[in-house]
Amino acid sequence: MLCAVDSYNQNRTATQQYHYSPNTASITKPPSLRMEYDKATTATPATPEAKNYPHSSESSSNGRLRVAGPVVDTSPLAQAIKFPFSGRTAKNRFLKAPMTERLCHWNKDGEPINARGFPSEEYTRLYERWGEGEIGVIVAGNVMVRYDALEAYGNPILCDNHDNRVAAFRKVADVAKKNGSLFIAQLSHPGRQGGAALNPNPVSASDVQLKISWAGNSFNKPRPLAIPEIRDIVRQWGETAALCWDAGFDGVQIHCAHGYLLAQFLSLTTNKRTDEYGGDLDNRSRIVFEIIAEVKRRVPDPKFIICVKINSVEFQPGGQTPEDCRNLCVKLEQAGIDFIDLSGK
Repeated sequence: MLCAVDSYNQNRTATQQYHYSPNTASITKPPSLRMEYDKATTATPATPEAKNYPHSSESSSNGRLRVAGPVVDTSPLAQAIKFPFSGRTAKNRFLKAPMTERLCHWNKDGEPINARGFPSEEYTRLYERWGEGEIGVIVAGNVMVRYDALEAYGNPILCDNHDNRVAAFRKVADVAKKNGSLFIAQLSHPGRQGGAALNPNPVSASDVQLKISWAGNSFNKPRPLAIPEIRDIVRQWGETAALCWDAGFDGVQIHCAHGYLLAQFLSLTTNKRTDEYGGDLDNRSRIVFEIIAEVKRRVPDPKFIICVKINSVEFQPGGQTPEDCRNLCVKLEQAGIDFIDLSGK
């Protein structure tokens, strides 16, 4: 099993959507959706973040700041790498981490809810450009497993094929893979961490509410999922994985990080259950391994990549610890996961 690492920086400006002005060809952010820097960790919004942390650095002639370090051989990044369980080979060791693009169709007034999430030309063109970079692995972010549980407006959604959307996603996969990249879909469900406007009746592992305002969003109190609902969510993850396979994706990433639904099961701060899905790490991670088993059942291709994104640590009292992460990684390797995307959230 292999590990990829990305840094998830919460001290960033984030928006729910942008406004485009055809007259000035400019893009602006609505003031109500702007997010200020976290002043608890940043001296002032104008201060370069690097200056807030002790480090040895050097300035170049062009004024750029570099953290001092030894010269290292970067040539291995250009080497191919074979994944241990699927047997697939990435042409190099670069991975485009999943990000939220918010470029897919949103249902207009009068359109049914299942019109949302259809790939747009802009979405397809974005992955064509990523593919032209000849990145070893490209992971498409936040492909949602339900129409009514979304991270944001414009999320891609693939949970059925009523409008021939599998063919639309196949077009995305074709252009992303044209130059030899492996293309993986990150499957996600927000749980309690979906804004109230989009998710008025959220669900979670328990009824612990997210009591912050973020990027113009507030969050309603979730209700705990009943066991039959958990089993249905497991089924939905498998259904979406099978549709991704039909659409030409090389694999799926199960999103267990960044506070979304599966992270809510993994963390003791949000999982207060007393049944088989709560308590020790084995129980809290049960839903993750049930999803892995369901994906394998629904996708019979042994070359289909399954990977997982998890938090390395949560940086909050009672949250997931590095020891939890280590123990979970061991179990994931035993389950045949090709690689783990460790997030520094």
